[in-house]
Amino acid sequence: MICRAITNSSPQDKILVLDQGEVVEFAAPWVLLARESSAFASLCQKSGEFESLLELANAKRDSLAA
Repeated sequence: MICRAITNSSPQDKILVLDQGEVVEFAAPWVLLARESSAFASLCQKSGEFESLLELANAKRDSLAA
């Protein structure tokens, strides 16, 4: 899935972040959101939706662990 809106990305199993065609990050959203230096986390912060995206990502993580 390719997302143009950051709010569509968090329920996914993995997130691939590209910058000028180069892979910057590839991991589960809950992993990327936990990293202070994450490009994905930075985008989520800028969207103003960080907390709700973190909740969605953690719910996805928990559902996979069950």
